[in-house]
Amino acid sequence: MKKLKVIMTMMLSIIVSISFSQTACITINTNAKTLVSGEAFIKINDLDFVNNSSENKFGGTFLFSGTSNQKISGTVESEFSILEINNINGLTLENNVIITNELILSQSVIDIQDYDLILSANAVISGTFSSGNMINAAGTGSVIRNINTIGTYLFPVGDLTSGADYTPVELDFLQVQPIK
Repeated sequence: MKKLKVIMTMMLSIIVSISFSQTACITINTNAKTLVSGEAFIKINDLDFVNNSSENKFGGTFLFSGTSNQKISGTVESEFSILEINNINGLTLENNVIITNELILSQSVIDIQDYDLILSANAVISGTFSSGNMINAAGTGSVIRNINTIGTYLFPVGDLTSGADYTPVELDFLQVQPIK
């Protein structure tokens, strides 16, 4: 019953905008109060996600899937606990996105363009990475990772400027000191 309540809360707070002149999307308006938490699972199939609300933190799992390119945009950055992308035509950022727990690349390229993809200190990136399953970092945007422990961190990045080019970066931190 708890999952049903979360889904109902989400359904009451989100307006689905469909029009012949625009791409179908899920829009969270400025006055909307959203609560997605715990074990909630939200599947967004072939729709864009537009966040215009001051509520920018979304718990649970958001799965972007389908066969047409999807976008995350809006007037504010969106913070997802778990963001999974399983769309052969990718996901494009049109605002900054923060991941607090996990970014799952199942079968997709996430194109950050001129926006930042920010990973919290506890966030992980998972998937089987390749030229068809990576972060496209060809624009001016950055993949930002907060690090508070020593260890090896993989950035599954590449670019699509002249074909798909997967060029991952792996950083090994032997010592971490706080910024003064």
